[in-house]
Amino acid sequence: MKIVMNRDREYLNCINNMIVDKNFELARKKIDNLKKNNYYKDYEFEIKYLSRFLEEQEKFYGEKKELVTNFLSSGRDCLYFDEHEEAYNYFSAGLYVTELPLFEYLMGKTLYMDYDTREQGVDLLEQYVNSYGGSKLYKACSILEEYYYFLDSKKSNYYKDKRDRIKLISNVDYKRNDRSVVFEEIKKVQELGKNKEIDKLYEMFDDSTDEIKLRIIGELYKRAYRKQADALYKKNRREIEKHSKNSKRLVNELDKNKTLFINKGKHDING
Repeated sequence: MKIVMNRDREYLNCINNMIVDKNFELARKKIDNLKKNNYYKDYEFEIKYLSRFLEEQEKFYGEKKELVTNFLSSGRDCLYFDEHEEAYNYFSAGLYVTELPLFEYLMGKTLYMDYDTREQGVDLLEQYVNSYGGSKLYKACSILEEYYYFLDSKKSNYYKDKRDRIKLISNVDYKRNDRSVVFEEIKKVQELGKNKEIDKLYEMFDDSTDEIKLRIIGELYKRAYRKQADALYKKNRREIEKHSKNSKRLVNELDKNKTLFINKGKHDING
């Protein structure tokens, strides 16, 4: 399904900006009017998203703001130090006390970052998306799009469609971000690792993005080439880490899962 910006979506974008600017009362009136207007029936998903986003922001800046901030900062501090179980517990407590959907997303993302709890994370992220999420709906859809790209193309496209819808009304400078090229590179790395074509992985490495470089290192660990993986990681980690916030996140994710990858490699090599 092709999604384009038009006058209707520009209007939805204006309502989104009202919420961002904390003009909650006017935004609610506009959303309530849209729900009654049959002309906008094709934008049901976008309208439900805006309604959920508004509810989230009203709670975020409401009487529980201090509680929300405390749970968020504590959980994020734990993530920074790779203490994922503690982070999950803070986010879970935050959801229970504040009922803010943002915590549901953070719980799902935290589980998704760990190789052995990834499927549980997917379940939570799907739950978040299916309830029309909030401020992190775009990111949740991006994660699920990638996860399903290698398993179920229909589901991947389903989340890609939702991701584009949200991006379009939340950003007037929208540019379609098609990650299929990156996904195909990831698939290639996985196939080379599976077939133990290590020389070809090395050939790819220097000309690859940070994300693909880290995937290659991960594959080497999984295939019991620990010495080679350690050498590449030690040489490139610091340079990759300083490129961007996302690169630092990917490094932290590899750090968290490295032991699991190494153990998988030991298992494979021993049959």
